[in-house]
Amino acid sequence: SISPLQGVDLDISALTFSANGSMYVLDTRYPNNPGPALIEKIDPATGAIVASWNTGVLLGNVAGMTFGPDGVLYIADGDTSGTNHLYRFDFDSGQMTDIGATGAAGGIYQGLAGLIYPCDRSRKDLAGALAAPHEGPGDDEPLYPAAWRPPADAALPPLDAAGLARNWRYRVPDGETVAFTDGRLGLRTAVCGRDFGDFLVWRKDGLPSYQLACAVDDAALGVTEVVRGEDLVRSTFRQLLLLAALLPPNAPLPAYYHAPLLTDENGTRLAKRHDALALRTLREQGAEPQGLLT
Repeated sequence: SISPLQGVDLDISALTFSANGSMYVLDTRYPNNPGPALIEKIDPATGAIVASWNTGVLLGNVAGMTFGPDGVLYIADGDTSGTNHLYRFDFDSGQMTDIGATGAAGGIYQGLAGLIYPCDRSRKDLAGALAAPHEGPGDDEPLYPAAWRPPADAALPPLDAAGLARNWRYRVPDGETVAFTDGRLGLRTAVCGRDFGDFLVWRKDGLPSYQLACAVDDAALGVTEVVRGEDLVRSTFRQLLLLAALLPPNAPLPAYYHAPLLTDENGTRLAKRHDALALRTLREQGAEPQGLLT
């Protein structure tokens, strides 16, 4: 059992263990000693504080604290304004980094500053652009015309209610090659600005895009392996750019495996949006249930 410290009031909001079994607690210092939260390493045998780090951040409503597979400490918190934050703490530098926030300008917005911009062009505008070849087969969108980009040094508008009601795009580094080795397909490469263009990271209906949601989830949860259909290979290039912007240098990235797709007799991918082999359609065509199982 942990022995209480004499004369010390700890406001412990979370407890976790590192890979080597060391115990760490998060002391939010409220209400006893209001101030930036402390991370403290505890000796379980004596209850003594072995080491202490000041996060420099006031934490309002901690949801949890854990070490990721990369050995980095992550803290989930909701502040008094109702904004949810995901923090990463670096023990070597003592730096507390906000890598994700919802409901207000937070770590994702700050981490992507200079790489994203508001976009008021519609899908119809993009589809009708004369110099907008499609990125690839199937449902991939046309390349976003570089002429529609704002200047790279243009000031970003605030991410207030009006800012969140706009589309935001990620500015790809034109001419840069993105590469990864797929567990099934081998080495995959794509050239930014040629094979894919600026892509959505935030939608004007107030939701993150698929690309941003995947990248943030993978980073926050320490995902090590991603298995999905081969129609999403191009999405992997986009997400690797986002992960490079959000994660520390040399942080481990997931391993990817893109599986072959199920197709019909004409080679068309089975997809709900195409009503491909929907049970309703098969029933209307007179198909028997037993025939689906053989």
